[in-house]
Amino acid sequence: MGTLLEELRDCCMHESSRQRPFCMEPEAAPTLTRRVVELVREKLLLRNIEADRIAGDKGVMHVFGYPAKRIVVEGAKRSTEEEIAVSARMDVNYARMEVQDEPLYGWPVKLRQKLCPCNYCFKFGACVHLVYALRATDRMDGAGRRILVSRRIGRKRSEDGITTLGGRPRAIGPALSVD
Repeated sequence: MGTLLEELRDCCMHESSRQRPFCMEPEAAPTLTRRVVELVREKLLLRNIEADRIAGDKGVMHVFGYPAKRIVVEGAKRSTEEEIAVSARMDVNYARMEVQDEPLYGWPVKLRQKLCPCNYCFKFGACVHLVYALRATDRMDGAGRRILVSRRIGRKRSEDGITTLGGRPRAIGPALSVD
């Protein structure tokens, strides 16, 4: 009964009144990460490899950002139409901030400092260019080489020196078996 009351309280609590941990560095919102995935899928966010070669700095990646298509949402009621129009206008303004004053060679994203010179990043601390650049280089080290990760199942050494596979033993049956 107590857990049901806690679940009901969590559902009824407003999002702005929930406690959030204080972060020392700005983090990308999940909506921004989803937007990066959508822009990459539509090929509106690209890396400029030529500008990276000319610059020669491994800590800077040049990212092209093209404006996305505008989607018009029609509302069913009069009051919701106004709310939709206001939120759509805010999204258009934020999308404009991502590509406004973009250099010809793309945004120079500084990977070590996690900075992008676009207006959106200046306002919110993270932008689609920065998230894209960090995701593109998360498998690379500082010298630009690929980081190889071993995905093998770990083996445990017993006290006898015999190596065994980790996890649940294969000889054990289902958890609720009687025999």
